[in-house]
Amino acid sequence: MLPELLAPVGNEEMCHAAVQSGADAVYVGIPGFNARRREADLLFEDIKNITYYCRLYGVKVYFACNILVSNEELASFETIITPYLELCPDAVIVQDIGLVRWFRTVAPWLSVHASTQMTIASSAAVQMAKEMGIRRCVLARELSLEQIKSIRKNCPDMELEVFIHGALCISYSGQCHASEYFGGRSANRGQCAQPCRLPYKFVIDGKVQTSSKPYLLSTSDLCALPILDELIACGIDSLKIEGRLKSPEYVASVVAAYRSRVNSMESVFSRGFTTGWLNKQCVVSGETSGNRGSFLGKVEKTKGSKVWIRAENECKPGDGIMFTPELCGGRVFKAECDGDLLCLEFSNGKKFQNIETAYINDSPSKEKEIRSTFQNKRKIPINIELCGAVGEHLVLKMENIEVQSDYILEKGNLGNFDFGLSRTPYVCENPIIKVDAYANAKMIRNLRQKAVEKLNESRTKRVFPGLSKFKIKPYAPCPISQEKPSFETRRIHEEGDPPYAPTYEPILVRNLGALKELQGLKLCGDYNSLNIKNSLSEEYFLQNGITSFYNKSPAPAFHTKHCLFAAACGCPCKGQRLELEDRYGKRHLVEADDMCRNSIS
Repeated sequence: MLPELLAPVGNEEMCHAAVQSGADAVYVGIPGFNARRREADLLFEDIKNITYYCRLYGVKVYFACNILVSNEELASFETIITPYLELCPDAVIVQDIGLVRWFRTVAPWLSVHASTQMTIASSAAVQMAKEMGIRRCVLARELSLEQIKSIRKNCPDMELEVFIHGALCISYSGQCHASEYFGGRSANRGQCAQPCRLPYKFVIDGKVQTSSKPYLLSTSDLCALPILDELIACGIDSLKIEGRLKSPEYVASVVAAYRSRVNSMESVFSRGFTTGWLNKQCVVSGETSGNRGSFLGKVEKTKGSKVWIRAENECKPGDGIMFTPELCGGRVFKAECDGDLLCLEFSNGKKFQNIETAYINDSPSKEKEIRSTFQNKRKIPINIELCGAVGEHLVLKMENIEVQSDYILEKGNLGNFDFGLSRTPYVCENPIIKVDAYANAKMIRNLRQKAVEKLNESRTKRVFPGLSKFKIKPYAPCPISQEKPSFETRRIHEEGDPPYAPTYEPILVRNLGALKELQGLKLCGDYNSLNIKNSLSEEYFLQNGITSFYNKSPAPAFHTKHCLFAAACGCPCKGQRLELEDRYGKRHLVEADDMCRNSIS
């Protein structure tokens, strides 16, 4: 049996696609406070409709409030957020530790989930989250199956959620500052401009390497379907699908594939699939930063606008094709079998050379087929009983709902009728009919309409428990250390990392796991790595072992588990000087820590 299958929602159509395809829960961003602010924000009414639709089908709704907030925003936060809390979401997904404290105080009835942006990658960090009152941790995507299994064993009372499909970040989530550094758009504010998807060149000991693939930081997309059983065996509570800037068709295809465990994602967006760090696979192919799509076949020959392919999948006229390694292509004008090959013809003027592999990266016919599955496919089984006798009211019972006619039944026969559930979310296989009087289809249709309305109301109604008051203290400057720390923890604390052995204090703490492990010593908090943006976050750390903060330790643009030294030439981390050269000719130094995790400045 699958754990909870959690799907992304960016609009009402995506919600319908997710629910009808079998999602158990969905997550949707609170306007202005979510990590997908490049997308058009929904209106409050949109989120209200999404919540209603999900409630109808028994699907949980999580509101994402997963960015860092400033003191200025905290002052008006309650006014902005209250209408959304009145919708009674099943949980709120949070990155900012100050907001965790706010939600736990103001709405103790509300389950709080720690976003993957909180960079929780160890049992120690999970334990810190539990002490905050967090119910579920969305683990860092860099963890392997073995590490996840270890965290499950060490933290049996915490709900654990893992990403299973979609875009991967080259940086640890919450620890990418590249977009902010290069363009002033912070990923921790939901404004990532994706500089990792741009081309770079390796520079080894000052020499530019021209033979490597161009997209050195652009990760392939995650697909955990091949190892789904192994992941489920780790004891995960929720399987999460990523959906940034994706379509309803994408959501429907991916949810259906994981629900059925059959790979039916032929035409969905993909940069090529990998099981990623879950199964210790390479996460960067370097070939493309955009939609590569699904594999079609190997190119055998070309002639002008015609390409002959040894196809392994179906292709139709109108499909969009991309060829590698040249990253060219177009829409298919004609597709015909030529012996054991598939001959694709493109519009006049197209000429292809130096191409080896073909991918379908757009299929209108497949999208149309997928779209047809959004409509009322998912049904809720209910019990129905229809009763009536001469001199009595006609009574219709649907589950715990009972409605009756205004009139008294007269002598006669029960006519032919249909309960008319096909356009509702409900289905009844064996209705009980106990009518010994005259009743026709119109009478029963009117009762069905009333019963369905009341049943819908019963399934969607929630009682808002109200909010407690939370008075934010006037901001007081926190203690800033002028003394450079004598020892620095790693930026990331992963499950299985060797324990720290500091010989001097104060110690610069950069993550929640290290904070848990080193409590009792003299600790100084790294402002950048701990993502401290408001006084509530400062107060949390000062109450949990931090005595001062250090703000002179710049965070790298990227901090990644992907080893660029190995990708460049297999060279040892300490053996050669490695840099990345961007499209403007600027060079960025690559350094490795004691766990071979790379920082790019």
